[in-house]
Amino acid sequence: MTPAKRSLTTYCVVASLLLTSLGVSAQVLKSGNDLLKACSVTLKVVSGEPPPADFSGAQFCMAYLEGFRSGIEFSEAVVRGQGASNVKLPICIPSEATNGQILRVVTKFLIENPERLHEDKLTLTATALNRAFPCK
Repeated sequence: MTPAKRSLTTYCVVASLLLTSLGVSAQVLKSGNDLLKACSVTLKVVSGEPPPADFSGAQFCMAYLEGFRSGIEFSEAVVRGQGASNVKLPICIPSEATNGQILRVVTKFLIENPERLHEDKLTLTATALNRAFPCK
């Protein structure tokens, strides 16, 4: 296996491990439908509306998105640490981007692509962030 393929494989494995380590939220939020429902509540709270009586979905949304972002950042550090400068990562979230901005990007993508809501949350989140923050 070439160093570039090994680095990309490492990136994918590490990202998968970090994302699946979210445990409970991974079980509750399976599809884009689940993610949209949870993140819509989160977006309302972030925008200043009072939280609903059952705030758990919103907490899962933020935990999931923060975990996703951490996985990307960690994977980028691993790939770069291995000196694999020829590996193009699919998502490069700017350090200035806030978690609220990531929430808005993902929620907007889900709302604008209702035909895809049955798909896995990981695929949809990665697609949304890749479109908003592609590596150059």
